[in-house]
Amino acid sequence: METKGKIILAITVIILSALAFWGGWYYGHFTVPAGHGCKSEPMRQNGFKFVRPLLVCDTNSQKDLRDLAPLQKNLQDIITEETKNGDITDASVYFQDFNSDGRIDINPDEQFNAASIGKVAIMIAVLKMAQDDPGVLSQKIKNGGGDDANASQEIKPADWAKNGQIYTVGQLITLMIKNSDNNAFSLLESYASTAQLGIVFKDLQIPFQFDPKQPELYDFITTKEISYLFRVLYNATYLNNDLSDETLAILNSCDYKNGLVAGVPSGTAVAHKFGLKTYVNDSNQVVKRELHDCGIIYHDKNPYLLCVMTKSASPIPNIENTIKKISSAVYQFQDKR
Repeated sequence: METKGKIILAITVIILSALAFWGGWYYGHFTVPAGHGCKSEPMRQNGFKFVRPLLVCDTNSQKDLRDLAPLQKNLQDIITEETKNGDITDASVYFQDFNSDGRIDINPDEQFNAASIGKVAIMIAVLKMAQDDPGVLSQKIKNGGGDDANASQEIKPADWAKNGQIYTVGQLITLMIKNSDNNAFSLLESYASTAQLGIVFKDLQIPFQFDPKQPELYDFITTKEISYLFRVLYNATYLNNDLSDETLAILNSCDYKNGLVAGVPSGTAVAHKFGLKTYVNDSNQVVKRELHDCGIIYHDKNPYLLCVMTKSASPIPNIENTIKKISSAVYQFQDKR
């Protein structure tokens, strides 16, 4: 019996030692490095008496898993090189792996003009209304005329809301997102109302756009804040499952292919939205462009969110090439994980 007891004790010690070794190895490889611990910061929806619905599990962007270090260095090197080349002056990148929840946030404090990415918020606001009243999407709105809001766009929509024609709200959403149509955007912005939009921005803790009479204040949002629009859709925590799925399908149909999509293999689903804002001087010369592309890349094993926002005075193709390089680097990294 004494011998048997010693054997059992020895086996127990071996098992506990193995568990301790495995735990230490796991922590060392898949958790944040020493000195980089991060506290979980959930985002919850306000406005209720007894519940606070969970929207995003963690808003902390410093969940830098050790195995992401090579990717972070690569992305920083690309930004440095593109800046030296003069293709960009500033860039921010937000990355989140949906399997490991690891994140990279490069230049996190830089603020940008959301430009047409703000159309995602308009879509969510209208669909939030449709969640309470399914008839919203079939309601008809007439484009009553006025100036074509797409006239000054450098990247023209392939299709748009025509003057004098009638569209359903659902059709306008598709035109606004798939084709980035500013006419549809204007009609839906009026339909949703400033109050309804304000609710969405408040719920998702995203700063609301400043006074349009003060264009110098247009740079007001970060890549991480933009990420919330896509994260709540992927998690289906703000709209219901069906509406979230339909919304991401519309984003996947976006006809702009020169940014994130250009950096991944053909056929890869990418639910994304680009934005472009160009500033000119009195002589109509470009002094600054802000070109962005943000969305979810559905890698078959390692889906992830990627948001790239840039500032530059370079031609649009140069900036697009920078976004493409960043997108390609991330996809290749995810492909090897």
